[in-house]
Amino acid sequence: MPLFKNEAEMQKWICDELREADGLADLISNCDYLDDFSPNGIEQENILRSFRSCLSALYITEQISEDENISLDRPDSLKPDLIMYSAESQGMVIVELKNLSGPSREAGTELGAYACELRSYIPFLSDGDLFNVIISPVWPTLLRHYVFNEIFWQQKNLICLTPVETNDGITLEIVNIDSILEANSSENISGQHIAGYQLCLYDHSLYGENPDKERLDKHVTQMQAALSVMSVEGNRQNGHGFAFLWKDHWELSLAPYSISIFNMAPFQSIERFLHDIESLDELTDMQTRFIKLVQEQDPSGHGDSLSKITNSGKRFLSGFCNPAMEGFHTWDVLRDIMLNRAELIAFQGWGLFGDLFNERLISEYASGNLDLSVTSPELGLDVVSELIDPNYEFINLSYLDMGEDEGDEWEHS
Repeated sequence: MPLFKNEAEMQKWICDELREADGLADLISNCDYLDDFSPNGIEQENILRSFRSCLSALYITEQISEDENISLDRPDSLKPDLIMYSAESQGMVIVELKNLSGPSREAGTELGAYACELRSYIPFLSDGDLFNVIISPVWPTLLRHYVFNEIFWQQKNLICLTPVETNDGITLEIVNIDSILEANSSENISGQHIAGYQLCLYDHSLYGENPDKERLDKHVTQMQAALSVMSVEGNRQNGHGFAFLWKDHWELSLAPYSISIFNMAPFQSIERFLHDIESLDELTDMQTRFIKLVQEQDPSGHGDSLSKITNSGKRFLSGFCNPAMEGFHTWDVLRDIMLNRAELIAFQGWGLFGDLFNERLISEYASGNLDLSVTSPELGLDVVSELIDPNYEFINLSYLDMGEDEGDEWEHS
């Protein structure tokens, strides 16, 4: 039997309890769970970091609204269950209540809409100043997928709580981190999920007499600046990728330097739906549509997002060389080209790749490796290798027969 008959009853319980509490954290009975949890892998680390960040914002809170319309435009209606101010974090807390498994799929859409509307009042409110709380007695797969995506890929602050019955009455508990991961066993990254190209830095003076292949050496600092700006643009897009600056030792090359630039290719990850099914009949109609879209349109990942990242850096390069994009392919292919002829010079990552690089850099410094560069390409290679699963069985949708016969098979590349 459910603890609450409906969300209204759950909301009344929480609001009644909050009147006697300093903050929402006072209603949580297992706050020490996060102190005792030892993460095993970057997924657990990110979820733990998100949960801790949100929990720290819940100790002293002031209620701003309760199931009230917060829209500035009166004809519209946006009614978050609870909006609170976090005194210690100086941020806003959005609480979304779910009491049934069916409507829980709407939680993500609602939290996003409430965050946008809050920025109508507080325009410079960053994602770091927003703390999202979902309270639900049930956590269906779809909702857990949403939570994982918001935390791991979108890098949002979000914590999951569930009401439980105890000897002292109803309390809230932090949801087990592993239960969030169980719904995302296919979120591993393949080298073919990452698209990129080689930005060749051509020196056309090499066509003339007395060519000097060392002429561009004095511009390495500008090249590194280009990488830094690309990283800023990648983070601005909330994307995930990386770039390597390298010197080309191929004697026939007219591009003494190159920058290999990579970004997650979002449509390539659609093949993950096929890893957990036995037959194509198990696919939903929408999953089938997206698979057919990839088959028909072949979106490789070399789209506008990657172009904007590249163009942001080209402004630092065009004054002394002629940058040209070549070799549109995946990480697996471009990595081998780069490593077979390159002297690696610098690395920059953004999103997930940048976060892990920074964590690894901190660990290296803590262990005494104080001479390690903040753009170490060797450490960058280690980070990329850690995030990409070499044993991932990528399913090439180009070879997938979407016919209606039962038992259709697909090829693993």
